[in-house]
Amino acid sequence: MPKIIQGVDILDLLEFIRTRNKTFQAIVLQKLETVMDRDTPEFIEARKSVLDGFNNYTREILRAIFGNDLEDIRRKRD
Repeated sequence: MPKIIQGVDILDLLEFIRTRNKTFQAIVLQKLETVMDRDTPEFIEARKSVLDGFNNYTREILRAIFGNDLEDIRRKRD
């Protein structure tokens, strides 16, 4: 049975999710820089994979909660 979340501003929730996503991305990329040289093709590929993976995961969370990824709402607010 679906649960209704009352008293939550969806735009605030989206901003919170976006901020946390960026924070976790930064942490992972900083750790990656400690074990890989930033100027190598391997690092560039690993960085792309990390960013794509986090962004895809975040979109899937939004789809699970709201039924879509709400990209249009986020773009209008930015």
